[in-house]
Amino acid sequence: MAARIDHGGVQLLTRSGLDWTPKYPATASALTKLKVTSAYLDGELCSVRPDGVTSFALMQQASDHGGAGLVYFVFDLLRNHFLFAPWRGFLSRLNLKGRRDMPSDILLAHDANTTERPRPKLILPIGSGRTGKSFWSRWLIDRAAEHRSQLEIIDGDTINPGVAPLYKSALVPPAFRGDQPTWFEKTIESAVESRRSALLELGSWLFDDWLAELSLAETLEENGVDLIAVCLLTPDAYSLPRLPYVLDLIKPPRTVIVLNEWGFHGNRARAAFAPILANPVVAAAQADGARIVTMPHLDDAEELDAVRAQRRDGAAGAMTDHPALTAWLNRMEENFAPVADWLA
Repeated sequence: MAARIDHGGVQLLTRSGLDWTPKYPATASALTKLKVTSAYLDGELCSVRPDGVTSFALMQQASDHGGAGLVYFVFDLLRNHFLFAPWRGFLSRLNLKGRRDMPSDILLAHDANTTERPRPKLILPIGSGRTGKSFWSRWLIDRAAEHRSQLEIIDGDTINPGVAPLYKSALVPPAFRGDQPTWFEKTIESAVESRRSALLELGSWLFDDWLAELSLAETLEENGVDLIAVCLLTPDAYSLPRLPYVLDLIKPPRTVIVLNEWGFHGNRARAAFAPILANPVVAAAQADGARIVTMPHLDDAEELDAVRAQRRDGAAGAMTDHPALTAWLNRMEENFAPVADWLA
């Protein structure tokens, strides 16, 4: 979070430019006491436990109560003659390791010419039964492996797990439900602190009051992580109710609406989805920036899981032996190209 100080006034700005000064009045008040006329601070707002370790969960709790007790760690101070320089890259945290003694003007030139690393993402697949949510999640996991992108798998669906049985690296919650909220918070915190992208399957916790109180989108944004909601829909109207629920409850900054064309081809798919696309909920989501993509029909989806098992066992040419699957995977890449920068 950046802090702008100008003649006694303070603004707290997120990396995407949101003004969060009203959200953290205690921090803003403390910054007014600095004996500077104008400055730009680049830092991070954290909650620190008595043992000196930062806590993602405590940060969330404090954020809901004005930010009292939070600590603002400053990574860099830009002198006032840099205040109006057109270098917005400083709203992102600087990697200062080994550069502490480098003059600010050299730092400025260095970072202006350095490509920023992609922000980690927390991808939240959402869909009612038989919308293809688990099938899409498996495709994303396989895609990340093909692209050699690090993607942590968090399968919190203890009733009907869709990805954990196929991926040994998947993280699963403890069996006792009362222990699961803390597990979710610690697991998300670990991914955030390690700057890893993650696929998060919430299962029935999607409808729990715990999630409503979590302020997930705001906390992730403040920590430099993009929250991506992926809502899967079918032509059946029963798949729609979760979309407005998620948009109102979680308020994800980025939403992908996936139209699952399983069972339909070409013009039949377009005609089948016409009522869904005309629905005011979908239209409103699209007006707010949601992107709509299609997941094409695959005749034998179970065959793809069989190929996954073969590849895990080291079978050579497992995919090339199935041209229909290869064609489907190519279509998926084409269809999801407009949101490729949103995915891990």
